Amino acid sequence: MKQISNDSLSLDVIIPSYRFDQNDQLIAAIVSLAQPKDWNIQFYLIADHPIAAIPATIQQLIDDGRLHFYRNESNRGLSYTRNRGIELSSGEWILFLDDDILPAPDLLLQFTNAILKEPAATAFGGVVKLPAPVNDFTQALTDAGYTHFFQLATIEKELSWPVGACMMYRRSRIGGIRFSELFGKDGGEEVDFAIQVKNEFEGRIIAVPAAVIEHPWWHDGRPDFSRPFRYSRGNYWLIRRHPSFAQWRFCNTTEMIFLLLLLTPLSYMAGVSIINWLGIMACLIVADAILYVIKHSKDKGSRSLKQWGYGWLVKMAEQLGYLTACLQYGYLQGLWQKFDIELRPGRKRHFHTNRWVWAKMGVLFLSFFLLCRG
Repeated sequence: MKQISNDSLSLDVIIPSYRFDQNDQLIAAIVSLAQPKDWNIQFYLIADHPIAAIPATIQQLIDDGRLHFYRNESNRGLSYTRNRGIELSSGEWILFLDDDILPAPDLLLQFTNAILKEPAATAFGGVVKLPAPVNDFTQALTDAGYTHFFQLATIEKELSWPVGACMMYRRSRIGGIRFSELFGKDGGEEVDFAIQVKNEFEGRIIAVPAAVIEHPWWHDGRPDFSRPFRYSRGNYWLIRRHPSFAQWRFCNTTEMIFLLLLLTPLSYMAGVSIINWLGIMACLIVADAILYVIKHSKDKGSRSLKQWGYGWLVKMAEQLGYLTACLQYGYLQGLWQKFDIELRPGRKRHFHTNRWVWAKMGVLFLSFFLLCRG
């Protein structure tokens, strides 16, 4: 094991929280984690709720000196709250944890052991463990890959970016870099932060497979499409801020529908009835749903009709979220771009096709021929 100076044996745990009044027991579990010998561990709870009452559990930790508590004057969002935690703390290492997670008892021991083994690393990422699917919707989220990056630290030695719910950075490698508030509630700010840090200071982000936290299903697993909608809006900001990771692609189904809607007046002037023009759009939607099932059935196996339906709706919510962001900020060329979330260097950025693209284009041209020929 490599030597590390005593000055570096300091770690601050930053917990940004809007729901600290509801998650007080979980926050208390974080503060009560086993601590490594000879390390200076400090806990910071940054409350992003200006009027919520402080629960007795939290107040006791504050009174005992085990928890530093700060409150934002107004609801400022996750990025601002994390940044404030960076400014208020002083340890060489900063561990960011969500307020609704249940950490493994040895979480801090695993992270500090990782530092001792890789003292030159820039950052570390732990494993965010979600429960097994509990219903059709959570099965659809799992199939859509929403648990993939959360558990990537179990199979990779290095990460392109650590998941925000359980990530640790070296303070000296952060410098003046902060989480961008442009992302708002859409997500993607941790990807943006990692890119900035690596561009400025380089270094490696090491996976720590033994550093595990348990994360609940969002909304207790109830069907909710706001998250995939918001996450894809975050991809808009990632493309604008890091165009080197943007790839050119053909329009997806939602973007095709939007372009067809724009062409509606021209189609009417050309003698195509509104009903037939809408029929083309309907054909595209139906074809996309059928192709989705065909494409994923080979990899995912047997699924119920409801699970397939939820999965397709998750995909459409993602497409719609990205489309609305591009339209909101007037970035029309974004309709032909996507962000490479894996941050693969040297990835080809030109248009590429596959059988699914050609199948969708075939449906489009066939519907044009059948519905617009007269």
